[in-house]
Amino acid sequence: TVVAQSLDFRVMIHKIHAGTSLSQPYVLGGNPTPTTSNPGGTPLNFGLTRFPRPLTECESCHRSGTAALVAGPRAPSILQELTCLEDPGADTDTYCTGPNWVVSQTTQLAPQTSVCTSCHDRPSARAHAWLNTTPMGEEACESCHGAGRTFDAHPQ
Repeated sequence: TVVAQSLDFRVMIHKIHAGTSLSQPYVLGGNPTPTTSNPGGTPLNFGLTRFPRPLTECESCHRSGTAALVAGPRAPSILQELTCLEDPGADTDTYCTGPNWVVSQTTQLAPQTSVCTSCHDRPSARAHAWLNTTPMGEEACESCHGAGRTFDAHPQ
């Protein structure tokens, strides 16, 4: 069983920039992808990547005023857990071949949660975000982290 990391650009770009500041490794598949002859594929570990400026300088990538929390409908990020159903006794190559992989669980991360927990990736930060999101996917982030709030995510 493996968890497929999100390739959602909002998540991926923030995780790559955070690199050495992450508490959890961020590893993506790379090319070539896993095969029978190369079951591990060529994973890329972005945990060694260092952004050359302070991570709080959002304007180094975002236009001024565009990095603030945005309310309203946005697509969630999707995480999938994949399980191999291949019978180990019948497995001749010690590699789970394509048709044997099935999605065993799908998790949707609300938009602000997915972006914020890209960098703030400690389990306690993820728990904080998930506890402040309703089962319908409505996030309460702006209550504390919105513009001008006590814990403004992007103070000017």
